[in-house]
Amino acid sequence: MVPPPPLPLPPPRARFRLRLGALRTGRAWADALFNRPGPGRVEDPTVRQAQLWRTAAGAVSTVALVHAYGTDGGWSELLDDGVFRLVTAPLLLVLLGPLVVTLFIRQAPPRYRPVLRSRLWLPAKTVGWFFGSYLVCVSALVGIFWVTEQVASPWNILAGLAGLAALAWMLPFLFFALLNTARYAFNAATVHAYLPAVLTISLVWALAGISVLADGMPHNGPLQAQLAALLGGPVTVSVISVWELHRLRTRFGVRLRT
Repeated sequence: MVPPPPLPLPPPRARFRLRLGALRTGRAWADALFNRPGPGRVEDPTVRQAQLWRTAAGAVSTVALVHAYGTDGGWSELLDDGVFRLVTAPLLLVLLGPLVVTLFIRQAPPRYRPVLRSRLWLPAKTVGWFFGSYLVCVSALVGIFWVTEQVASPWNILAGLAGLAALAWMLPFLFFALLNTARYAFNAATVHAYLPAVLTISLVWALAGISVLADGMPHNGPLQAQLAALLGGPVTVSVISVWELHRLRTRFGVRLRT
């Protein structure tokens, strides 16, 4: 008699994947809203890899500078500054974006300007989704906290558990929404493939200017370290963005005036 075939083994890390279900769902929703492929978007793996390497090198350089020369607030100040930049970047992009997009469209030939303006509907919708998502999430959190304070036990315990379950989905969603808006600039490539790089350059220098106005020049370490801490991020991001524009023109044939 032939023995029956063995039962199939369960997929590896099934429990681990189950625990990351909220993380995957939040990311999927954020990608669906804030990472929309458009007719003008060009995916360049080489540029993407350079951006990832620049991000890693920037993080290592920042840690090295803080370790060598320190900061007034220590590592907590460094973490707070990173969170502040992550949260501020989309808001600043909303304020700065219309001016940059207007100037960008004015550089195009007059016969192409109506076409570019007609493509603004998706970035405008993405901005609405972004602030609408935050409004819904914040309102839900406020409502949950209000219920836990006002409702008698045991219903407040159930409300608290429901709030934790909601947080398990909302926090990953908000985090990936921030990452997508920072990378894709509210789906600006729908208007033109150049726009994300142009908006990125404008954004990093605006953030650097706000940092100087709020905290002043870095004053830890020698002058070279201070300049590296202040200008290292904007300069490297700008160089990669200009290189991206060059590759769009030379490798993919994308131009503003054609």
